Amino acid sequence: MTLLASDLVLREGGVPVQLAASPGRVNRLRVPEGGDPHELGHVLAGRRRPFSGELVVDGLLLPEQREAVNRKATFIELGRRDGPAGPVDEEVRAAAHLATLSMWRRRAFVERTFETIDELTAAATAEPTVHAPGEADGNDASVDAAIVEASLAIAGGATVIVMTGTEHLTGVGERDRAESLAVELARRGVTVIVLGGERDRSYRSYRSPETQRAGRRFGSSRGAQQQGAGRMSDE
Repeated sequence: MTLLASDLVLREGGVPVQLAASPGRVNRLRVPEGGDPHELGHVLAGRRRPFSGELVVDGLLLPEQREAVNRKATFIELGRRDGPAGPVDEEVRAAAHLATLSMWRRRAFVERTFETIDELTAAATAEPTVHAPGEADGNDASVDAAIVEASLAIAGGATVIVMTGTEHLTGVGERDRAESLAVELARRGVTVIVLGGERDRSYRSYRSPETQRAGRRFGSSRGAQQQGAGRMSDE
């Protein structure tokens, strides 16, 4: 188990969230009514404190080990921006400069990141889609930005990636690419957590062959469906 949240309350009076997320699968959580996926994403990635509850990420306890969690977990908001903040090579090299003082480690970081960007881009290529009347492809630039963020996180040693914002992806092709990205990250052994609002029904599930062989120990996630808890989807 990479991430375990127990009775996690974001704000006073809020509905407790239960989550048991494991690597090699896309872990999906519908945030309880009145909850904010954006806010919960920041909490799960160690970017902010919850009001109450327990949260363990990759064996690290929050908030006591917050700095270490920040290196292990990253938060990606799909649809947050139209594309990379600037030229991708500049973004990658700037991240490498912050990651290490060693020149050869920086070069390795850059090479590893660009290689991952290429691989994730290839995996997140949407198949041609037949659209419903009035439905468009959407703006794939936001998914491209997410690919860069995920690649930088992996190069930096992240093992947990929390994603939100699927409701902001308006096109079928865009949503398919985001889904393919989540699946590919899970295939690589990353613990992927996709957060959605209570009305988000566009959930599909992926589990790696290794996870499938281990059985459905977390398939029903009964703890995540307790009274007052957010709901995990494993459809």
